[in-house]
Amino acid sequence: MPKILLVDDDPKAVKLMGYILLKEGYEVVPALSGKEALELLDREKIDLVILDIMMPEMDGYEVCRRIRANPATAKIPVVMLTAKAMPEDRIAGYEAGADHYLTKPVLPAELVATVKAILARAMVEVPKGKVITFIGVKGGVGVTSVAVNVGVTLAREGSKTIFLDMQPYGLAAASQLGLPISRVDPSFLRMKPQDVTKPAAESFLVKHASGLLVFPSIYPDYSVGGVPPELVRKLIQTLSFMADFLLIDAGSRIDQATEEAIKEADRVVLAVEPEPLSLKLGNAMIKELGRLGVGSLKLIIVSVNRARAQIAFTKQEAEAILGSAINVTIPPAPELFFQSIKDGVPAVILQPSSLVAEQIKAVASLIKEAKS
Repeated sequence: MPKILLVDDDPKAVKLMGYILLKEGYEVVPALSGKEALELLDREKIDLVILDIMMPEMDGYEVCRRIRANPATAKIPVVMLTAKAMPEDRIAGYEAGADHYLTKPVLPAELVATVKAILARAMVEVPKGKVITFIGVKGGVGVTSVAVNVGVTLAREGSKTIFLDMQPYGLAAASQLGLPISRVDPSFLRMKPQDVTKPAAESFLVKHASGLLVFPSIYPDYSVGGVPPELVRKLIQTLSFMADFLLIDAGSRIDQATEEAIKEADRVVLAVEPEPLSLKLGNAMIKELGRLGVGSLKLIIVSVNRARAQIAFTKQEAEAILGSAINVTIPPAPELFFQSIKDGVPAVILQPSSLVAEQIKAVASLIKEAKS
């Protein structure tokens, strides 16, 4: 059943309305302040908000404006239920973004009928882009190279694509893209999750010539784990409503922040190298991803060959050690990737007809299939 957030600083009013709606079979989430309501909206999947206006600290108008400013909640219908009955009060409510306005005291039948009608109109799904998280089994396997070039490929094919860098320093992505900025402005790390709205997130984006939008590395330095996971979660949710695809470079570690990137992902791209240690680590990583809810249907495994064929495992040998099928194999091209970093030009732009570019397109195709 739909989940309704009841927001009123009067516990008796919340209890009464909750009882009425529970009798109709709705799930009710109570909040006694605007701040608590916004925090619950970050954590819960809410279908409708019933909002009192006259509350201390943050009134209902401000709560409604913040709901509308956040891409992750902007489409949630809001009913204002209040004793303020003057025409100017109603106008202020609608200007703040309310869908409907009820005046206290309201009859239970009117409340229920309003809720049913508004939920029926809100059945159209809010468009949301696909979240794709890239992670490597260890440092140096090429996860950033794959993620950057897939992002450029998708952008050049016409899909609005955002690249979120979660690598310390962010130098790897910035170097391949030729961008002057590798780390996000420190002001981002001081933000509260509820303040990460679409306009705020847009202010940090850097546009590449290919059309790819880059959110620079959110890590202040190489000391990992310094980014609050709730801030990462909110950033991912906000960015996912701003593009067709959100690609996240999670590096080669699983910590509290990258766990959020994995849990929010529609697909996870795991980069391995066809050599003994990498494949053993890959086997362990696949099990850990499974614990986080990433099963075989959500996983895309990319083997990045950096050594010549004579000293690398065959695909069949690699799959046997990995314990899973490899979806795409990137051929060895050390000269191409060296030139890419040296010139600040992605490999798929430097050599668009190369075998590397073809295999990157294969990864992009698998990601696009996930979009349907």
